[in-house]
Amino acid sequence: MDDAHFNCVNTIEADAVIDSFVSQDIFIVGYPLGIIDGLPSPVWKRGTIASEPSFDPEGHPKIYIDSATRKGMSGSIVLTRHMVVGKSIKKKDGSISDPIFFGIKDTVLGIYSGRLGAHEIQAQLGIVWKRQVIEETIAGGSFAQPL
Repeated sequence: MDDAHFNCVNTIEADAVIDSFVSQDIFIVGYPLGIIDGLPSPVWKRGTIASEPSFDPEGHPKIYIDSATRKGMSGSIVLTRHMVVGKSIKKKDGSISDPIFFGIKDTVLGIYSGRLGAHEIQAQLGIVWKRQVIEETIAGGSFAQPL
């Protein structure tokens, strides 16, 4: 094991580039139905990516997810989870990492903004605005004006 070296996962993850894919697990991290009192942290609701992440439905930078979401979750962060086991990963600078024995990488997919259909038993498809839209909005420095 002289050739092995260990890094904190955060060091590796901060520089990793891993694409999302249809059927991948996602987590909506928020407070469904306004459940805040007494919770030390938000609720993590599981779902899956239901539309191709590289496609923009209706020409808008959004992704459909399959999840039983509820009122109060709009504005929640949506994370993807990647498990990296025994392989190298591509870094943001284009280089390749040393082989990683095991790591879990959570990345921000976007922001949850509601679901399709008003009735509880309809398609259960949620809408997530892609991360790039959030980053562009913040970089633009523009804020909504009160009515």
